Amino acid sequence: MAGSASGSRLDSAASVGAGAITVLLRDRMAARSLPSFRALAQTAGISEAQVLKLRRGQAAQMRLATLQKLAAALEISLVELLKLGQVEALTAGPGLVDVDSKFDSPSPRELALGGECDRLQQQLTHQEQTLRQQFQQDSLYILETWMKNWPRVVHAVEGDRPDLLAAKVLPLVKPLEQLLAAWGVVAIGCVGKSLAYDPQWHQLIQGSAQAGEAVTVTRPGYRQGDRLLHRAEVKA
Repeated sequence: MAGSASGSRLDSAASVGAGAITVLLRDRMAARSLPSFRALAQTAGISEAQVLKLRRGQAAQMRLATLQKLAAALEISLVELLKLGQVEALTAGPGLVDVDSKFDSPSPRELALGGECDRLQQQLTHQEQTLRQQFQQDSLYILETWMKNWPRVVHAVEGDRPDLLAAKVLPLVKPLEQLLAAWGVVAIGCVGKSLAYDPQWHQLIQGSAQAGEAVTVTRPGYRQGDRLLHRAEVKA
């Protein structure tokens, strides 16, 4: 009888936990406009059986790759997804916690999964930063010719030839300038402007000058933070 009662209490606890997990899953799915668990499975690219496993609080028995797909489909972190698998322990109630030690604390496998999730989150964050930097670097390489020559066109249009049709085109490049600003790219000098010669940031292409002497910018340079992209071309 005692064994039967214990089994009944465990089944009841599992049922309560599974129900709570299902409710939480439905909340996440609603936020992603996923109408059914079948839709969740299809979006994640896994079987409905795997979704059912998660609903039953069996996340610790699932493959990490499957959990990653589910987390991506729900647009939550792996850690958040694993917490859903802990709901059955939280909803079991104080009178049931002593029935089975698995309700007291996470299993070694769950702890290992949690540690692996943290490691993967850090790795993904690092990869994201690396990819963003690489994207900016590749984009800046493509924009190099424009970055060097467009300011000269602007100078000609605004100064010597304000009647040029290009004057109407100038506002169209504002988005590019805003993009460079968002990336922290700063121009070194303005075409036609005079400044103090600094070999670190300027390339003397005409005449001679010592550091600190006045020179005129013929083509601007660019830097991103402390990193030099292109030296400004200047003449004495």
